[in-house]
Amino acid sequence: MNNCISYSLFTPKQVNGHRHWDKHSSNLRYFYNIPANIFINSIAYPAWKQVFYLSKDLENTIFGELFNGAKEHFNIDVEFLELPYSNTEPTLWRYKPLIENSCDILLPRDIDSITTGPEIIAGNYFIQNDQFKFYTIRSHSNHSSEQTIVLAGLCGFKVREFDFEMTFNRFYEKQSNQGWGLDQDFLIGLFTNKPDWTSKHFLDVKIAGRDHVVQDPILPSMSMSIAHDDYATENQVFAHLNSLTDWSGEPVDIRGMKLKQLFNLNKDKAFALHAMINSSEPLREFYYG
Repeated sequence: MNNCISYSLFTPKQVNGHRHWDKHSSNLRYFYNIPANIFINSIAYPAWKQVFYLSKDLENTIFGELFNGAKEHFNIDVEFLELPYSNTEPTLWRYKPLIENSCDILLPRDIDSITTGPEIIAGNYFIQNDQFKFYTIRSHSNHSSEQTIVLAGLCGFKVREFDFEMTFNRFYEKQSNQGWGLDQDFLIGLFTNKPDWTSKHFLDVKIAGRDHVVQDPILPSMSMSIAHDDYATENQVFAHLNSLTDWSGEPVDIRGMKLKQLFNLNKDKAFALHAMINSSEPLREFYYG
């Protein structure tokens, strides 16, 4: 099976100030968790490809250097895209495998958060059940409105079930005239307006956080509930992830001692990333401090 986890990464041209729940306002926040995510995904989904869509200006930076080095040791694809944007339009890039029908199962994710144990449970349940074609995870008390029926960075698709009959560039051109949150609005508009279909094929996953109670879904769907402190297997890496976040999808900063502690849980898997970071003074300073 050709399955992938996808991310968008681009140089922000503005910071959206309405993210009152976000502790991180620096433009560099999107670069904090690159090594952590590569490491975690290589353990949680060892046979899956990690696909990163980056703005072209990042190619000759220390982060482009990190990705190009990681490709030699991990199952990673990196595409540097020269598509126009003024705000958050590049968040749509992570849906490129869906529009192009180029993989079997796609899990688009936010690059400023990390995969958690209960998220892995939810993903595996979706993957293993043919009935479900599309799913989302809701993990915050704010995820209880029509605007959060689907979370753009906490969802998944059985890709072959959908046919967009257009190139990705055409799709991007059609969607890019929307405002902030266009990626989430696209998914909600496309997949949630057929209650007969969603009641059979859409999986809504509630992950109760330490400080968050998640309400029942507001559209017909199949539903399951998981606790934040659950993890996928008796795996110390997955158990440790839950101590690094309060809710799935939370923007976090896994650098410095947090990153070193994470790497120490599986030194063999972390060896190449650790060596790459240490081989570059700018990378070492950014990720280890």
